Amino acid sequence: KSPHDHPHPSQQDDALLFVAADHLNSVQTKDHMFSVTMNLRVGKKALQMAALAAAAGYLHKASNALKRVRKPWEDHYDLSLQLCQARAEVELSLGHFELG
Repeated sequence: KSPHDHPHPSQQDDALLFVAADHLNSVQTKDHMFSVTMNLRVGKKALQMAALAAAAGYLHKASNALKRVRKPWEDHYDLSLQLCQARAEVELSLGHFELG
């Protein structure tokens, strides 16, 4: 067998991360911060991979979950800022200048 027959471990981890986020998004959860964190992480990963439409979807889900968190900017400033910056980058990359 060639070393190219098996994906690199980090690629496997990335694939599992996307599967986990998709599963999380398919069910109702009351842990909105977990949803924000997971979707932000996967959205950033999709952005790194230049999968802009997928990144926009995950980041949109993260934004929706953040809206359900009480006082997100006061209690989770860094996370809220990261999400806004990532969303702006994706929307601008997609040419959605009115959203970025």
